Amino acid sequence: MDRSAIEIARKIKENLEKKGIKIEKIILFGSRAKENYKKESDYDFIIVSKDFKDIPIFRRMEMVLDIKEDIDVICLTPEEFEREKNFLGSIVSYALKEGIEIKL
Repeated sequence: MDRSAIEIARKIKENLEKKGIKIEKIILFGSRAKENYKKESDYDFIIVSKDFKDIPIFRRMEMVLDIKEDIDVICLTPEEFEREKNFLGSIVSYALKEGIEIKL
C-alpha cells in the first residue's frame, strides 16, 4: 500500500478527533488500494464512526475535507456501514472486496 495513504488516514483521524469524532474503521479503496493509480489519482476512503450519528451526510464530508488533501470520502455510522455492505454493487461492498482497512 502507498505510504502516503497511511499518512493521509492518520491526518483524517487526528482532524476528526479534534472535532470529537472517534474513527472505528477506515478503508482505502479504489485505484490507490489496487495500486493501479496514476500520479493525479485521488485517495478514496470509507470512514466509520458512531459519532457521525445525527450529523448530516454532507456535514460529515465537510468535517473531513478540510485537511486539504486530494481525497474522496464516504462517512458512515456502523449501522449504515452494516446495511450498505449487504447491497451487491454498493460502494461499501466493493470497498470491502477490493479495499484495504488501515489500522491506526
